[in-house]
Amino acid sequence: MPIAALLACAAAPIAFWFLWIRRTDAASPEPRALLLRSYLLGGLATLPVLALRPLLDALLLGAGYVAWRDAFLVTAPLEEICKLLAVALAVGLSRHFDEPLDGIVYGACAALGFASVENVVYALDAEDARLATLRGFTATLAHVASSGIAGLGLALTRLGCRRPRVLALAAGLLGATLLHGAYDLGLAQREGLARFALITVLPGAFVALGLAVRCAQRSACGAARARS
Repeated sequence: MPIAALLACAAAPIAFWFLWIRRTDAASPEPRALLLRSYLLGGLATLPVLALRPLLDALLLGAGYVAWRDAFLVTAPLEEICKLLAVALAVGLSRHFDEPLDGIVYGACAALGFASVENVVYALDAEDARLATLRGFTATLAHVASSGIAGLGLALTRLGCRRPRVLALAAGLLGATLLHGAYDLGLAQREGLARFALITVLPGAFVALGLAVRCAQRSACGAARARS
């Protein structure tokens, strides 16, 4: 399979989700430079994940592999924390990071960067461009929804829309970890159960992302009324 074709198959779903995110934030679009920075730092977030994963495996999994521990105690929290740190580094001090919805947008962009690297690595390893496309509408959705929720928690914390502030950040990370972990745990099941898990978890991820967007919009309205 030519590498160019594989990269094109990997890029198409990423472009789809990026356009969806831009449409969600159409009323007050974020600067493209900040979106790109979030995307690139999200891609680089794969490096600390690779570096820390063996340490967490040894600490939390020991000699035996347990699917739920791997999903909820290692993979999901590690990846979500690294992606959220990418968002914080990319836009945490920017004056453009001024609405709750921005947290979802930048979180989703970081997730797209992370998923881009993952999808290409998996597809190159399998030498299958179809895998890159499939992951673009499964694993990538899970990443976008999870990091969007975590990003909302970061935004509510930064903007002081919830009291105490740290609770919003913790709730965002917890929600992202549970959603991401549920997806990973589903994949670890036998083939039939894995398909059932995908059928249930992925629509749930999309619904959760929609609820996060609505929560962000309501929080923005409440903050605007408080300022007026």
